[in-house]
Amino acid sequence: MCYNTKEFKKVGSFMEKIDKNSNIPYYLQIKEIIKKRIKRNIYQRETLIPSENELSKEFGVTRATVRNALKELQSEHLIYTEKGKGSIVKGTRIKQSLMEFYSFGRRFEQNSEDLEGISHILSSKEMKCPEDVSNILKLNNKNKVYEIMKVRCIEDEPVIVEISYIPKEIFPDLFDNDMEHFSLYDILEFRYKKRITKSREYIQPMVSGIKESELLNIEKGSPIFLVERITYSNNEIIEYRKSIIRGDKYVFYTEFS
Repeated sequence: MCYNTKEFKKVGSFMEKIDKNSNIPYYLQIKEIIKKRIKRNIYQRETLIPSENELSKEFGVTRATVRNALKELQSEHLIYTEKGKGSIVKGTRIKQSLMEFYSFGRRFEQNSEDLEGISHILSSKEMKCPEDVSNILKLNNKNKVYEIMKVRCIEDEPVIVEISYIPKEIFPDLFDNDMEHFSLYDILEFRYKKRITKSREYIQPMVSGIKESELLNIEKGSPIFLVERITYSNNEIIEYRKSIIRGDKYVFYTEFS
């Protein structure tokens, strides 16, 4: 484990200093500065931040003051400590059960997690159903579908790229809905009264190609999951979805009792 020394020196030297004339305690100012560095990925996930000695020299304060700042960061679940190593930036790794239905929008965008999750639509269009998709949706290639491509981010990091195919015949005027701010599944269920009753998923480990690597901001050849989902309302197929998920950000698990 290590931290980016070049970036640390650059940021510490002229960007962020504590204001010794402020009424805000030094340790809270230091906490906010370190927090910003974590958010900007200057102190990267699962890497050591500078030691108490280094931080006390940088900010011109005692080690006790730095220690209080680190305790605050630990209480906010941004760092953790390991004996003999020091303080480490907490990684963002999501645990997902294989035994339950998963919706990023419902899990993160409605504030059900401590982590901040947000989605961006990369493209959305109406099109003739592609041949490989028509077989899954049980349509012919003359039928129209909506193709929606999204990137899902956690703490400003892209973690999932999704492509959904929705039959137009079942969901007319889908793009008239607020796709940016509402979960797709909420729209399907509440606007169109198509309650999701089951889904079938296929999960395959892969390595990223050029396109996936660019969209997810990872090295080519990084571990990823390809997850294909078929979503049903009763016996009617209402969605086919392909998700590319970063292998360093998600863990899938099962639980038996």
